[in-house]
Amino acid sequence: MDTPYTWTIDVETDFGGRADEWSGVEKGIPLILDLFKKHNVKALFFLSTELIEDFSGTLTPKPFFIMKKVMEAGHQIGSHGHFHHYYSSKQRLFEDRRLSDSILENSLNVSNPEYRAPKFDKRTWNLSTPYSDPKNHLSLLKMMWLGLKPNKDTILYLHPFDIVGGNNPPTLFCRMWYSRPEKALHLLNNLLVKYEGSNRLK
Repeated sequence: MDTPYTWTIDVETDFGGRADEWSGVEKGIPLILDLFKKHNVKALFFLSTELIEDFSGTLTPKPFFIMKKVMEAGHQIGSHGHFHHYYSSKQRLFEDRRLSDSILENSLNVSNPEYRAPKFDKRTWNLSTPYSDPKNHLSLLKMMWLGLKPNKDTILYLHPFDIVGGNNPPTLFCRMWYSRPEKALHLLNNLLVKYEGSNRLK
């Protein structure tokens, strides 16, 4: 699309891919969909496709149907790679993307998806997409913890577990950074009230 989405959601396992659980997706996405519907906002959901297809190539029913609900609500699905992993090999990085694109097309009928590399891998910044380069991106939690403010060019991003928390944070950083889901949810709601019905910030 010509104008980037303001609202983007990284759909991955809990704590930024640091855990094998996906309780944030299960609990957080329905809540996000309800808020977006209430405030007439459309968003771009970047999916790590390991969530919907297991190692044998079999669809994982619950997260698959959650993503179907995202599409039925009129939101766009993009690729966040297959595994939420930083590859030292550029070839493996792009093979991972190819696998993700294939799964999205075969399972959700999504062709030529927008792409955001895990951890904003700098080797993808020259791609013709505004979503892989961290420029102009601002996370919900950085706004909450650091008091940063968006502007009209900002692309906001969040994770479902930001607003509902996750089980068993694997590191001290995760235990602290993701410790205030209620506050993050309150901030998200305030932003949606401020920019209700708008795809771009003003």
